[in-house]
Amino acid sequence: MTGPFREPGKPPPPEEEPKKDFAGPASRRFGWRQALGVALFAVSAALFVTVPVVLFLPLTTGWKVGAVAVLLVAEEVIFWAAALLLGREAVRRYRRFFNPRHWFNKEQR
Repeated sequence: MTGPFREPGKPPPPEEEPKKDFAGPASRRFGWRQALGVALFAVSAALFVTVPVVLFLPLTTGWKVGAVAVLLVAEEVIFWAAALLLGREAVRRYRRFFNPRHWFNKEQR
């Protein structure tokens, strides 16, 4: 029999077997939004790393201050754009990764 009147313990007939979907939520594909988000995140990190480099360039103090301000503002805007594209879970992972309370706690990773 089929449906709710099937005998307990008896496997379902072949036509009732659930089909396996390999594109389910456990194996999400890496779409263009995620790729763009990761790329923007990398650009944001690169801009943040260039701030100390600007300080050692042979520029006047005014140019250094202006360049550092522009780099930090651009880095922050790009970071939040990447966060919007990647979603809430990626931002939570990022914040947990840089939280010192979780650095040596292996079971919560």
